[in-house]
Amino acid sequence: MPYKIRELLESIKRLWWSWFPDRRISTTNGVELREHNPAPRNTSSSEPSRDGALRGVPGISAVPAVPPPVIIATGIPAPSGVLQIRETIAAQSSNVPGINQETEPPLLEISTDNDIWGGLKAFAIALGTCGAQFAPLKSAIDTFAGFVEGFKVGGEMEEEYELLRRTLDWLFRDLAFRFNEKTPPTMRPSISNLTRGLEQEIEFINNKRQPFLGQSYLQSGKNIDDIIRCYRRIENLLQRLTLNANMNIWLLVEEQVTGNRLKSLSPSHAAWYSSKESSEIYRDECTADTRLEVLEKFKVWSEDDTAEKIYWLNGMAGTGKTTLAYTLCKQLEKEDRLAANFFCSRLLDSCRDAHLILPTIAYQLAQYSYPFRYALSRVLEIYPDVHTLGEILDLLLNRIADLPIKIFLTSRPDPEILQRMLPESGDCKRIVLHLHNIDQSVVQGDIRRYLEAGLKPANVSAEHMNTLVTNSGVLFIYAATVVRYVSDFGFSRSSERLNQVLGLTKPSSASNAAINELYSLILEQAICDPRLGEEEQEQILLVLHTVICAQEPLSASTLSSILGLSEQAVKATVSSMRSVLNIQQDNEGVATLHKSFSDYLLDRNRSKALYCEEEKQH
Repeated sequence: MPYKIRELLESIKRLWWSWFPDRRISTTNGVELREHNPAPRNTSSSEPSRDGALRGVPGISAVPAVPPPVIIATGIPAPSGVLQIRETIAAQSSNVPGINQETEPPLLEISTDNDIWGGLKAFAIALGTCGAQFAPLKSAIDTFAGFVEGFKVGGEMEEEYELLRRTLDWLFRDLAFRFNEKTPPTMRPSISNLTRGLEQEIEFINNKRQPFLGQSYLQSGKNIDDIIRCYRRIENLLQRLTLNANMNIWLLVEEQVTGNRLKSLSPSHAAWYSSKESSEIYRDECTADTRLEVLEKFKVWSEDDTAEKIYWLNGMAGTGKTTLAYTLCKQLEKEDRLAANFFCSRLLDSCRDAHLILPTIAYQLAQYSYPFRYALSRVLEIYPDVHTLGEILDLLLNRIADLPIKIFLTSRPDPEILQRMLPESGDCKRIVLHLHNIDQSVVQGDIRRYLEAGLKPANVSAEHMNTLVTNSGVLFIYAATVVRYVSDFGFSRSSERLNQVLGLTKPSSASNAAINELYSLILEQAICDPRLGEEEQEQILLVLHTVICAQEPLSASTLSSILGLSEQAVKATVSSMRSVLNIQQDNEGVATLHKSFSDYLLDRNRSKALYCEEEKQH
């Protein structure tokens, strides 16, 4: 079995690259699906043979392995299949008129030759027959053609530019023979991505040419490098669209069999960010005009092709991780860039089973990408029972630089997760954002806007609103609990309940139910860990109660001296409680993240067996 596991894991990289390159697609029964080749044009004999360019490209072979919870799909560098096409063209381009081998200063020339982008023009004509659904893409293609058909590079970069231009035009010509009025709706995500990408590149090219309008030549140096990089980004988009066009032919033959295989994954449909069940557990997007700074960071990262492949958002319990992830998913789905997502929840059976994360992600990716769909189907046919999830996760983290996706993760700063996520090796770079370390004034401004929107019917006074914001600290969970409690029964009891929350009257246990449940869960997970002995469990409570009753943050060494415990034992305890304890970066002082946690432990009715007797700690 080990050799099968190695074979399975090694095939992952081939799977992801198979998502993009333009290649022949060989089905499992050996039937080869070939593109329609138009009659040869009256051009130079250096026009490469498509069969020659694509022969030898490996077939699709893959495994359904994707890390949790949210996956973001973006553009990638040119895959090996494209490089082979380029090499074939380059090998035959020595006789192409106009390719200058001299190393003169490069210039970007405005040319009047209207035949060099024949494939691009053919694609524009083909789109004109496809109806209104392709109107945005047709408009982008027309504009792009108007910008680029006059560009011609001279000098030492001429050969590289001409090779890339010919590759692009070849891809456009190939697509021209695939598009018609019957193009299926399954192509929509790829078409949307191409349209959006072209619009961005058009803006880029336009900005480059504006300073030189009216001149015969564009000074090239950096400008030519920029244009070539622009063309390569467009090439990546065309590769995805071409392969998806191929896969829609395969779709007609394989869909029924593939559908049955994918069902065998038994995915959790409730784990989708906006599932029916999500509304039942109060999952929603950020309130308008809140968390703008954090959301902008996400946006910049998701759109930057050169940024790290992994974005890890971590934060202590109640800091708003789920709501931020929900908002990001909604935005990406609007842009057809949300490939898959999995929202864990202890309240839903299928969302708290870790074994369902990878199958669900794989299933959703199969709905997003038809090349992946059929590669996954083939793997499920060969390996119907895959039980190497841990190995696959490690492989993905170590090889993420090779994959054409971005991954967005959220979690609490628990020790085991920190141990897995913080080390970086090779190309496995990631962005880490600690929500609880964001400037408190920024967070409280967002909490104020959230409370003002959520409690608007209650007509909360400015004084009481200030108190609620102060009491919330940096915890959105506190603010959310207040809004849910006060707004219950259609705000019919809002005054009474608001007074209870503010401490103006004796609060009922119901007002603290959500916070109680949250803190009880966190403490029970840390203290009742079956791997701990009774003495270790008592040490955790001792350290915790001491921190609660201290007048100021205490370092691990100070706690060690006070309690007569080893510093190692104190640090282990503090590490296991990072979801409710804040460790200051400047002096390593340990304190509670929020006063409500102290209130919870000092109230016997709320914390029960975990109750802290304050008198005994002094």
